[in-house]
Amino acid sequence: MSELPAKYSLQADTPVRALSERRGGTQKPFSFHAVLFTWYEEDIIEACVKNLFAEGVERVFLIDNGSPDKTIELAVKGGALHVETVVSRRFTEQIKCGSVFALTRRILAEEGAERSWWLFCDADEFPTSPDRGTIRDYLAGLDDAIRVVGGHFIAHYPLEKPHYLSGFHPAEFQFRATPDDCLAVYCDLIHSKHNLIRFDKGKFDVTIHGGYHRFQSDTVLYEPRDGLCIHHFQFRNEEHTFKRLEALVSIDEKGSSRLGDAEYNKKLLSSIPVHMGWYVERYVKARKLYDNRILFEQAPTAWQKVMLHVNNTKHMFNRWYGENLLLQAVKEYAPETAFTWYLSWAMMYRDMKSFIKIYERFVDSRRLEHACYAAQCYAAQGEHEKALCTLFAVRDYPVAYHQPQYNADAATTHIKRIIASESKPEVPF
Repeated sequence: MSELPAKYSLQADTPVRALSERRGGTQKPFSFHAVLFTWYEEDIIEACVKNLFAEGVERVFLIDNGSPDKTIELAVKGGALHVETVVSRRFTEQIKCGSVFALTRRILAEEGAERSWWLFCDADEFPTSPDRGTIRDYLAGLDDAIRVVGGHFIAHYPLEKPHYLSGFHPAEFQFRATPDDCLAVYCDLIHSKHNLIRFDKGKFDVTIHGGYHRFQSDTVLYEPRDGLCIHHFQFRNEEHTFKRLEALVSIDEKGSSRLGDAEYNKKLLSSIPVHMGWYVERYVKARKLYDNRILFEQAPTAWQKVMLHVNNTKHMFNRWYGENLLLQAVKEYAPETAFTWYLSWAMMYRDMKSFIKIYERFVDSRRLEHACYAAQCYAAQGEHEKALCTLFAVRDYPVAYHQPQYNADAATTHIKRIIASESKPEVPF
């Protein structure tokens, strides 16, 4: 086993090994399904389902935990098959995993497929392949000996406005991210989840536990050295985020909450680490985040940089809608911030020439990071004088939320390196 970074704790009960050499050729024909267990996710569930289809999933099965909103309706609208509603006063991982795996076991037995891949994820998780294309494409190219795929979490934050618009991929709005702060990993490849499993000959012989992080099997399973990038969007629009979290953690007159009974909540409130306590932490973190009081141990940066760091890939996500529909939706929902958002969006997702056209068009919506990036683009395109003039004027523009302190010397050095063809433009956050 390779040596893990000191900050991580390896949970050694997951029987998985990295496949170091090819053994059985590429994957034989397979089906590809996903299962969601949901509660109170109407803002994001339709996009979650459509993202799974965009990644090559054939069927998305939905088990709902008695959502008090339109979660089921919007999931079905997105194409999911609502197979069951499990009503419970409280939410536990036992209820979730028990329901999901009972469904999986039943469908495997009914269909008896020779090979089927199953992706287990939450509504706020948007997994992507480490390669170009879809997750299905990625699976098809793996060695047939591989039966499990791990994943790296990437935590996104709503530091731009609008924070999120339903029906679209959340990464269109949450450009900045950090590696997820989960310190427990479940294999020597530092994967924090193993939620993509292949079952053969209709047999349910692998059981996943603890939020799909780890699994149990009678035999050691092989996984690829790379893995999924799991984009995590815990915080969306402020109103819905707090409605859901408050409904989850609020304690009633008997001292109980959806997380547990009175005795359980006493442990949570006394800061004793217990199962599910991260939801209370998430509520506290959300309050600081939306009040602009959160202090990050590691400043959020462009999510592509995080992907490159955790998985050595620059892969984008797969859209299921056109860009014009997205731009029109933002204009209608948030006209006061639409053009500032558009500049950030273009900086993240358009080529340099397209960004410069937009930058020169929306003078009144510019921020410091837009000007810094524009200077880099001018330099790369050979417009050196314009690059330096733009760089000298950047302090005239407002600073974005949580923008690091501007370093004029470093910015100038970077521009000179681009002019000398020693560097390339990169998003300045």
